[in-house]
Amino acid sequence: MTKMPSMAKNPSKAGSTTKSEFPVHRDSVKTAQARDIGKPLSDADWALLALLEANARLSVAELAQRMGLARTTVQARLKRLEETGVIGGYTVRLSHGERVARVNAHVLLEVDPKRTAATIRALKDLPQVRAVHSVSGPFDYVALVQEQSVDRLDDVLDRIGALEGVARTQSLVVLSTKFER
Repeated sequence: MTKMPSMAKNPSKAGSTTKSEFPVHRDSVKTAQARDIGKPLSDADWALLALLEANARLSVAELAQRMGLARTTVQARLKRLEETGVIGGYTVRLSHGERVARVNAHVLLEVDPKRTAATIRALKDLPQVRAVHSVSGPFDYVALVQEQSVDRLDDVLDRIGALEGVARTQSLVVLSTKFER
C-alpha cells in the first residue's frame, strides 16, 4: 500500500497542503459552487477526496493519520462532503483482470428529442449500460456498455437500437485499454 504524503509541510502548519500533492481528478467531482454548498472545497477536502479515490476502504483513523488531522475533524469533513453531495457514494473498483475479461463498447446514439427522457430511462434500466453522456456533434449521447462476451454485447446493442426514440446508433467496441485512471 503506497503512503500518501503527509499534509504537514512543517510541524507548525499541520493542516496545510498544496493541491499538487494530491492529484485528484477535479473533473470527477463537481465544484462546491456548482453544488451550492456555500463555500468552495478546501485543500484538505481535496486531499481527503484523493485518499478516498485511491482507497475508499481507509478508516477514518487512517485518513486522519495520513492527513495530519484529528479523527473528529476528518469525520466532520466526510459527513459534510456526503451531506452536500460532493461524495455521492462509495464503490468497488474491479481488478484489471476482471475488467479485461469483459467486452466494452461506446455506443453513439442519435435520439428523437421528443423521446429523450423515455430513452434515457430505458437505457438506465439496462444493467449493462454503465453510463450515458450527453455529447456535442452529430450524435446526442454516448452510452458506455459492458458485457461478458461479444455475443451478449451484440444482444444488448440490438436492444439499444430497438429502443423507442433511438433513431440511429454507432458502436465502437474497445479492443484494448492503453491506460485508465
